[in-house]
Amino acid sequence: MINNDVNDLVLKKHKLMRSFDKKEITIEQYENDLLELEKSIREQNVKLLTNVDKTLEKETEEIKMAKKVEVEKKAAIKKIDYKPQLAKVLGMKSIKDIKSAAIKLKELVPEFDEKVARTRVNDCLYFIRRKQGIWAEYDWNEEEFLLTKKK
Repeated sequence: MINNDVNDLVLKKHKLMRSFDKKEITIEQYENDLLELEKSIREQNVKLLTNVDKTLEKETEEIKMAKKVEVEKKAAIKKIDYKPQLAKVLGMKSIKDIKSAAIKLKELVPEFDEKVARTRVNDCLYFIRRKQGIWAEYDWNEEEFLLTKKK
């Protein structure tokens, strides 16, 4: 981290030492000025560290908020009842594979990204094939990749 105030004070300290080495100032003046400069340098360093701490706290809080939003978003996605839309998608004769079903489901449920949609399709196909849950009232034709409601 570059700080011009600290750099200026360090430069003054360096010049003070050179002046003392060249015998341009007395030892008393050198010691007094050196103490003042070192005190000022310490104060500037404390200010810098305080600013760094505040920045880190702010960034940490922003990260926590972003994680909280992400968790809330995932929880909201889990609460979405996508099964009616999935039944509609799998009932379309134009859908012939999992990828196209996932793309169509993503269109119908905009909260899903492609990966989530594909996972949901795969999960539901597992239950559809076993006729578990709400899928017991549907018939699944594997060859045509078609879901139809029992009559």
